Amino acid sequence: MALIAILKSFAPKKFRRSATPIAMPAAPKKGALVARGHAAYLRLGCTRCHGTSGGGDGPSAKSRRDGHGRLTPPYDFRSMPLKRPAAPDADPVLGIYKSIVTGLSGTAM
Repeated sequence: MALIAILKSFAPKKFRRSATPIAMPAAPKKGALVARGHAAYLRLGCTRCHGTSGGGDGPSAKSRRDGHGRLTPPYDFRSMPLKRPAAPDADPVLGIYKSIVTGLSGTAM
C-alpha cells in the first residue's frame, strides 16, 4: 500500500482523487450460484442487452453506449467466458460477482 501512495504522488494534482471504498457484501457460496445467478440475470434485466442465451443480442444491444458515447456491443458470454480478475491465482467467481455488484467502468454496465 505504501508503494501505491508513492506512485500516486507522481501524478499531477488534477488527476489525484480519493476513492471511497465500495462496501461489498459477502460473496455467496459457490454451491447454489448457477441457479441464483440465472434468477438474478432475469430479475436484473440482463436479457435486455445480453439476450436470453447470453449472446449479446438482446433488444437493447444495438443502442448501448460506453462512457464516451460510442456504440458498444454487450459481451457475448457464449463466445468466451468472462474472465475477471485477470490474476491467474484469483477466484474467477468472486471476480465476476464483484463486476456485477460494482459495474464496469467505461461500459454501459
